[in-house]
Amino acid sequence: MRLRLLRPGPSTAGGLLLLAILVGPVRGADLPPGSIGIAWHRCPGEPGAAQNLQFAPREGPGQDTLVLTWDPGGSAWDDYLACLATVHFYDAREESLAPFWRFGSRGLNKRGLLVNIDPPPDTSACPSVWRASADGGPQYDMFHNFGRLRFTFYVASNQAYPLDGGVSYHVANLFIRHDAADSLQGWDRPMIVEFVWWKGYFGLYFHKEYAQGERRFATLNDPTGEYLRRFLERRRSRTAKTWEPRPRRPG
Repeated sequence: MRLRLLRPGPSTAGGLLLLAILVGPVRGADLPPGSIGIAWHRCPGEPGAAQNLQFAPREGPGQDTLVLTWDPGGSAWDDYLACLATVHFYDAREESLAPFWRFGSRGLNKRGLLVNIDPPPDTSACPSVWRASADGGPQYDMFHNFGRLRFTFYVASNQAYPLDGGVSYHVANLFIRHDAADSLQGWDRPMIVEFVWWKGYFGLYFHKEYAQGERRFATLNDPTGEYLRRFLERRRSRTAKTWEPRPRRPG
């Protein structure tokens, strides 16, 4: 089992730097779109998967699992070798991020979030995207009312392999640990988790970005979906202010 603590290290930083150097500004915007998804406990759309979790850290096995998936789109892809991904944890009331949700090396709940890329027990409907030994890791950054998880995993270039489009691949598990629930406040707050963005790398010179999907959101302590509905309404109502040049000073 590959468990990654949320602390930056040479493997993570080196992998991100290597990808930035090897992969230039080549884009795959003209290819048929794929999708990304997230759900509790099972791959999105499978029996047993849930969008909302009523968090009960004093019950159960000591952790809950968010499952991330990716459909590359198109028909077939050669030489898959790496990914970059971003997941956000929002306070649904737009208040300051509670102590329990402050993960990572600079947070109070340092071991509260683990990243794992092992396949699920049943891969018939959701095969693992990882067929070779992958290296990499995560990093978690905190802002006022949300936390940002970023991770990268990659295989050696001579171990790249093909993928099929139209297949929902299992790409990662996010384990929410219960250990700190008795010592840190805020585990019972409503939260929204968004699978924001995924980038797949095919060979050394091509990548494609994904930010679409019907199942990109999961929630905690939002049984009616009201917090998620309000969150999406606020996002739709926010429009960027049109840029205007500053008037020139006289003289």
